[in-house]
Formats: sequence, structure tokens, C-alpha cells
Amino acid sequence: MSTCLDIVTRALVKCRVLGAGRTPKAQDAADGLSALQELVDHLSGYGAAHPWLDEYEDGAVTVTRDQPGYRLHAKTSVAAFTITLPECPRDGARFGVIDADATFNTKNLTIDSDGVLFDATLTNAGEPTGGSRSTTVLSTQNLRRSWMYRADLGAWIRISDLTLAGAFPYPAEFDRSWRYMLAVELASDYGVELERPDYITAQHGFSRLAARYVEPLPVAIDGMLLNGLAMGRLRA
Repeated sequence: MSTCLDIVTRALVKCRVLGAGRTPKAQDAADGLSALQELVDHLSGYGAAHPWLDEYEDGAVTVTRDQPGYRLHAKTSVAAFTITLPECPRDGARFGVIDADATFNTKNLTIDSDGVLFDATLTNAGEPTGGSRSTTVLSTQNLRRSWMYRADLGAWIRISDLTLAGAFPYPAEFDRSWRYMLAVELASDYGVELERPDYITAQHGFSRLAARYVEPLPVAIDGMLLNGLAMGRLRA
């Protein structure tokens, strides 16, 4: 299981700004971690995750399986409340919370994960640790945090607040993809031009993530529209 530092280090080596077997300087490591977090946060912009669905709420909310990118801007200045997550989330579903009123410290937001392990992180062996299967109370003012559901682990894994020493939250099978994707992001910062196969490998990485985690959502089609389409075909 790779740490975030492992991903950053290999990306810097790919950019030819760090020798193999060397440890990056503190500032380079910090900049690399920031770029890695930004990649994770904006995966939907690359088509590699469902887009965020931003909702502002000041009362109890229930998220459904068909809302795999739900991000709650929680307005708890009125009163503390609870948001309930789906019992059987989609693999790769993301969930985010933002303290919209900066009041979590006095009026908390409670997450009911419906029996699913929530707010876990990963050990260096890739196993979930921490978290809760019942309720989680968020009480940090100005909190902004996000999670991803990994069906292979049966847990909501935190994907924000990454640290260099912490295990990278995505499956190890995608480590190589993330190294190339990050290398492409960092190359321009260092004035480096990567080889064409490197860009292709990075693009393939986004495609692999999309194939794994971006499941088509059900579409409700109005009955009158269907009838209209049918009539149009008949006339043709």
C-alpha cells in the first residue's frame, strides 16, 4: 500500500527533478501533496468521478444511492441536524460536507451511515481503521471534508486532509496511474516536458478510474415524451 509521499516521490522522479531512491525536499513534497489533493478533489472534471451535487440544507436529509456525488452545505445555525447516507452506496460514490454557517462547533452535524463503516482511514496494509458504523458527530468549525465509498472494503474512506505519511485512499492497483497523472500536473511547475507515452498513460489512468467508478445513473423519462417519440417514429 502506497503512502501519499510514495505517489509524490515517484511522480517527481518521472518529472526528472528527483533522482531514483532520493527523498524529496520538504517544499517539493508539500507542493506535490497539494497537487495530489487537488487531483483527488477535482476528479469529476476529468470524467473520472461523478460530478458533485451541491445542496444547501438546514434540516434532516436522506441521501439516496442515486446521488453518488452528494455534497452538503450544512446550515446548522438554525439547529443541529442529521444526514443519513444510503444503506448500499455505489462503488466510488463520493460524499462531502461543508460547514456553511461556521457553526459546527456549537450546533453539530450528525452523519448516520446506516450501518456502513464511515470516516475510516487506511493502514499501510490497506485495511480500514477508525470510523464508526453508527453515527459520527462533526463538531469542527469551518469543516470541509469528503469521503469515497470503497465497495471492496465496505467503508466510506476519507479522501480529504491527505498527509504525506498517510496511506493513499485509492486501491493499490491504481498507484501507477496516480503517479503519471500527478507527474503531468507537476511537469509544468518544474518546466519539464514529459514524453508522449507519459501523457497517454496519465489519460489512461483517468479512463481506468472512470470505468471502475462512474456508473451510469438511471434516467427518468417523461411518459408524454416517450409517446411523442413513438408517434414521431410512426409518422416517419
